[in-house]
Amino acid sequence: MASGGPAADVEAGQCLRLMNQGSSNSEACRTVGINRSTGSRWRFGRTVERSDGHQLYYAPIATPVVLSGQFLSAQERLVIADGVRAGVTALDRRGAEAKPVDDQSGGGQEA
Repeated sequence: MASGGPAADVEAGQCLRLMNQGSSNSEACRTVGINRSTGSRWRFGRTVERSDGHQLYYAPIATPVVLSGQFLSAQERLVIADGVRAGVTALDRRGAEAKPVDDQSGGGQEA
């Protein structure tokens, strides 16, 4: 995983887990106790040029997974865009899924 021995592997794993849970790189690194630059290098990988001209490539640790359902997927965006172009409204898209509006008067139960 991360170069630097078993302790670095544990820190990298903790950092990645925090990012997968929604923490920013800065917040995850601060929690684990590593420099923000180190977290970025672990996350994105890096290439180092040695003095003899050879390049060493350090692969990134696993890519964080976005767990938030807050944002639309690319497929959902395409469906909406196609509907907008076709003049379909949100209510038309919902179709049979639209729930009827209950009594709006606030009068409670019917007799």
